[in-house]
Amino acid sequence: MAVNQLRTIMHNAEELCEMLGDNTDLPEWVESKITLAEDYIMTVANYMRSELKEEVVAEGSGKNVVKSVKVGL
Repeated sequence: MAVNQLRTIMHNAEELCEMLGDNTDLPEWVESKITLAEDYIMTVANYMRSELKEEVVAEGSGKNVVKSVKVGL
């Protein structure tokens, strides 16, 4: 379910980017919604990165080495 929702978000974000120019003047409520959406997605991404790094450290050979983990959608 989450993957489908993320794909929908990406699709709509790409569509919006194509609709808007650098100087497009949006109503304040629209800008606020975009700001909230960015914050929510960034918060989840940061959480998932943190969780994946903790898993890598926990599964390691006892060394505190954090590997970079790429999450594919």
